[in-house]
Amino acid sequence: MQKKINKQQLTAKKAELAIANLQDLKKQIFISLWIFCNIIALLIGLYFQISIFLISGISILLISSLLFLGHNYRDFFRYRDRGQRTYCLLVSMSISVIVTLGCAWYFIEKYTMDTEWGLLFIFGFLFFAFTLFNSLSATMVKGNIVFRKKTSQK
Repeated sequence: MQKKINKQQLTAKKAELAIANLQDLKKQIFISLWIFCNIIALLIGLYFQISIFLISGISILLISSLLFLGHNYRDFFRYRDRGQRTYCLLVSMSISVIVTLGCAWYFIEKYTMDTEWGLLFIFGFLFFAFTLFNSLSATMVKGNIVFRKKTSQK
């Protein structure tokens, strides 16, 4: 009888872990794709020189999304392995887009930006983000951290 209860508890605990992992995966996919799509829209808008109001709107949306997601999911970023990887990805994409925009601005000062150069800068952004993520993840990702509330001892 005792073994059946332990097996049932173990099965329930495994089910809870599977649900938590699925929820973490959905959070990770949502955050990563939302920020990635905003960055790509910003880069495409800048390279094709569309309306300055649309570019400003995308920039404001990107910055506010980073701030909102950072505040809303701070425990996810801090304590979960997936969250730490997502945070590392956001940091590497943010640094990469700043460097890419700096290089593109320097390039535009001397030459004209056309679609071939725009695609080259977008692929450069992707390569730099990938390289930066691989180098930063070794130091930023620590694994799952158990969050325990302090209990008063009597």
